[in-house]
Amino acid sequence: TVIIGEDALAPEALWDRMYAAMRSRGHTGSFFIDALAGIDTAIWDICGKVYGQPIYRLLGGPVRTSLPCYISGLSGATDADKVEQARDYAARGAKAFKVFLDRSARECVDLVDALRVVLGTETEIYVDALWRLAPKQALRLAEELALRRVGFLEAPLVPEDVAGHKWLTARASLPIAIGESYRTRFELLPFFEARALDVLQPDAGRTGITEGRRIAAVADTYHVSQAPHISIGLGPQLAAALHLAAASPGLLVVECNPKV
Repeated sequence: TVIIGEDALAPEALWDRMYAAMRSRGHTGSFFIDALAGIDTAIWDICGKVYGQPIYRLLGGPVRTSLPCYISGLSGATDADKVEQARDYAARGAKAFKVFLDRSARECVDLVDALRVVLGTETEIYVDALWRLAPKQALRLAEELALRRVGFLEAPLVPEDVAGHKWLTARASLPIAIGESYRTRFELLPFFEARALDVLQPDAGRTGITEGRRIAAVADTYHVSQAPHISIGLGPQLAAALHLAAASPGLLVVECNPKV
């Protein structure tokens, strides 16, 4: 009821009104903001239909004509299975992959080594630690991965730990990437101010388009590149992420989950 009867072509004003309503009820995060993000994305869709333009044009126009992407996750019971799948994707043109720390750190490094043998040094490889490490563990893994030319280490620590991310980012020899856990620029600002990240991974399903654009502007201000998180989601979430990516000057790469 907060925005019923309001101007549907004023997404920023409507986002502010909805967020203020959440704040007054004690919610500055959580699934309440996810719901707000969904409404915000629908409002931008209305704007696009009314103006007859794709959303990326309403966001300022395309910064690029194509979006670089990476394959997120490799399937298989063994490393050999995962390497074979990567080989198949590479044969079809894939130039970047992300693997997950779903076993031990040693086993993760071994998988990266196996992929390097097949893919060579020109293919980008990223690693997602799934928030499983303590700072010193993360630093040890980061140094191993840096030797193997891994592009970034994602989600190394629990997402609440600003000081830990600052400590790690200052010491690691490869970029530290975070972002999918946060929904607003207010949540992320302490990380920017502490220089506690190198790569931002916002999820449009949690930020919506309005706040996603604002977060991207803050990231650009702090010289932080962006690699949007696009995991398993519905079409509107994926479309919102791609339109935001197309209009973001600081874009590094976009996640691509082939299972979606």
